[in-house]
Amino acid sequence: YSVATITKDRCVVAQDAWQDADLMGSAGRIISLAIRHSVKPENIHIDSIGVGGGVVDRLREQGYCVDAVNFAESACGDWTDVLGTVSLKNRRAELHWAAGELIRTQALSIPARYSETWRDLSAPWIKHDSAGRLYVQPKDDLKLSLGCSPDYGDSLCLSLSRSNSASLIAWV
Repeated sequence: YSVATITKDRCVVAQDAWQDADLMGSAGRIISLAIRHSVKPENIHIDSIGVGGGVVDRLREQGYCVDAVNFAESACGDWTDVLGTVSLKNRRAELHWAAGELIRTQALSIPARYSETWRDLSAPWIKHDSAGRLYVQPKDDLKLSLGCSPDYGDSLCLSLSRSNSASLIAWV
């Protein structure tokens, strides 16, 4: 699925999911959601790996300054106020760990009706690598254990890409 998670003040207020490989249609859907929910382009966070890269390119071509997020890149450190000095392997681990900490401290609200998001966030294991950094279960392994891709959880994690974002859409 492609999943858009819309948050306001660190609370999930809507999710929209679709199955369509049409990049132009996905870009249009994201624009429509942004308009409907009054989301500024800089607060639209998109997975830039794979299909999402084309969506990022199309939105930027149309003048939308969206945030391209690559889970494989190094952790950015924009959540140090929440995470402290924990060592994280990559952006994916950083955003998953931030989501967990924000939920634990009740600074992020995900209503129970978003059960797919809860399923996806609670499923992956987190371990240390040989360098002492935390990392999240690889997505391919997680797909096998879940029986589906963790698209809803990944979308929520993408929504945390900039710790100062208040209103945003994350599309995965």
